[in-house]
Amino acid sequence: MTETPPASDDSKLTSDDDGTSRMAEEHVEPEADPENTPAPSATEPADEDVPSESTTESTAWPAAQFSELIMMCASSAMVGLGLAAPPGSDTPQVDLPLARHFIDLLEVLQEASAGNLSSEDAAAIEVTLHELRMQFVHAQQPDPGA
Repeated sequence: MTETPPASDDSKLTSDDDGTSRMAEEHVEPEADPENTPAPSATEPADEDVPSESTTESTAWPAAQFSELIMMCASSAMVGLGLAAPPGSDTPQVDLPLARHFIDLLEVLQEASAGNLSSEDAAAIEVTLHELRMQFVHAQQPDPGA
């Protein structure tokens, strides 16, 4: 049996899981010439910045809320305080500089938004900061059993 060479340099021989071979074509996009590519206009968003209608429909996110921002920072602070395990781990670890950073971020957020929050959001950030600060002080205490 005579083997024929690939039709172009873009083809390559691949092996499937069952050991059979097949020809696969790779499509390689030519590199864009930066001198001939127009820069995006300041008034027009870049194509990759605008989600397609099908993308926005399939990933219907709830409306963003201030309380979510509080919880994002509080969750990271709790990881640093050893109250929750970090992503990818089952074991909580104390990282006080991490906790301090996110507590400080919440404080910056509170100061920057002062007077612009609903009473519920203002109370939520105040209570969250108080609880995290108390946990931070507790985490700094030496373990009496050690």
